[in-house]
Amino acid sequence: FEQELGPLIGLRVTEMLSAFREQMTECLKGIAVEHEQAALRLGRDLAPVVAEELKEVKDLLQTSGSSGSRSLSEAELEDLSRQVEVEVIQPLHARVKELTSQVKALRVEVEQLQRTEGKQPSSPEAEASQARELQQLFQEGSVEDAFERALQRQEHARYVDFLEQLCSLVQPDQWLNEEPAGLHLGSQVKMKLMYALAQQLSDKSLDEGIFHSKVEWINELWLGLDLGDKALQAKDLCTKMIEALERAEGPGREQALRKLKRTLQQAAKMLERD
Repeated sequence: FEQELGPLIGLRVTEMLSAFREQMTECLKGIAVEHEQAALRLGRDLAPVVAEELKEVKDLLQTSGSSGSRSLSEAELEDLSRQVEVEVIQPLHARVKELTSQVKALRVEVEQLQRTEGKQPSSPEAEASQARELQQLFQEGSVEDAFERALQRQEHARYVDFLEQLCSLVQPDQWLNEEPAGLHLGSQVKMKLMYALAQQLSDKSLDEGIFHSKVEWINELWLGLDLGDKALQAKDLCTKMIEALERAEGPGREQALRKLKRTLQQAAKMLERD
């Protein structure tokens, strides 16, 4: 039992706890996003109401001033202003503040779970099992989710290259440009994946085939980026990518990196002019 069943049970428990933490993290992220969307909807729904209320107040004041009727006194104006403040502005501020507080609390819980997960002891078997789950997720069509999880796991990986486990499933030139899943891969995921792969290139012990595979993925991801997307902060991305490629340089690597580095440098100059 101690030599065979014990370790297997321990491994399974570790996998179950890891899966539970991951599911809780995703759940809390989803709740945080829902709260943010609720705040936006609240703003969109209340904006027309507030605008209409203020328009009616304005019309009332204009009518009062232009007609022969008695103008509103300062006391009446102050009372009207106080009613708008109490009945409209203050409840709106309170609701937005409440939603903002809830979102912040949820994000703190997500960060704590992620830190806890990163501190858990790992093993070759556990990481191999996690890699298989990510591959299955990818093959089922949830490619963005698979890459996001792989990026998170790669930060604490000791035995498995999670990014390579997913990248090796497809040919990047065809998949990113022809397959629906690749065509719809989000810009933010492309950016994070590209930079993570570039950082991995600094590992001088990388197998030559894997090294060239990562370079190819970076090339294809770069070609698919919209540099006009302000959310990408393309100028900063170019700088970080060039620095990562410089760290990756070494004997036998110059030719593979030269073209990619030159492309990034030209893009950086173009973005400087803009």
